[in-house]
Amino acid sequence: MKAAFEEHGKSYAHNFVPERVSDVFLLIRRRKFPKRKKAQINFLADLLGGRPDSSLRRSRDICEEERAKQRRKSRHKIIRNEFYIERTCGYQGPALDNACRSCGAEIPFSLFEHTGKVLS
Repeated sequence: MKAAFEEHGKSYAHNFVPERVSDVFLLIRRRKFPKRKKAQINFLADLLGGRPDSSLRRSRDICEEERAKQRRKSRHKIIRNEFYIERTCGYQGPALDNACRSCGAEIPFSLFEHTGKVLS
């Protein structure tokens, strides 16, 4: 195990060798250790990712919490926003690229820029 890290993962060897070798052996001997190669890699990555700052179980819980956050996010995105504007130049209508179609003045996106007042 130690030789494999030093040969194939030189940039990671200083983090895992020799402190993590015992953790890896414990994980591989577990009854629930996955059989498929990709599942084994993901399983070890989840459990060893937080070491030595957190326990094996807590490290896996953190990874699962982050995956759950990603699943809860909407797949939909805003691809365009449109504004109907009235400008001092006299133009009234839809904006083009967040600016006045007539004079090119940009739309202020903060309330302070628009009103000159700070909300407290």
